[in-house]
Amino acid sequence: MYGEVKTISYPEQGAFTHVLWVVAPFLGFRTPILVASHKLDLYPVEVGSWRLPAPEGQAYYTADNPTKTTTEEEFKEAIKSILGLPANVKLLRALISQSEKPAG
Repeated sequence: MYGEVKTISYPEQGAFTHVLWVVAPFLGFRTPILVASHKLDLYPVEVGSWRLPAPEGQAYYTADNPTKTTTEEEFKEAIKSILGLPANVKLLRALISQSEKPAG
């Protein structure tokens, strides 16, 4: 299992969106888990958990209740908080458990 970041640039808006995907190749599974968006300047960065489905009329890659971070420390704390959400912990534990190769 590993994480993969996909970046989408919006040149006309001078903005970037980065989506963290969790990939479990042994299971043929991948899902987005976190979204971070910013303008040309790195900060502020808005970070939030992945929202499915995307609200009507909004970009496909949207965050649920994004947190605006203005420093690297705030950014790291926001990511830690999102990855520590009960639903995300449950997902990651299940994927780790199911991705282990059977003994033998």
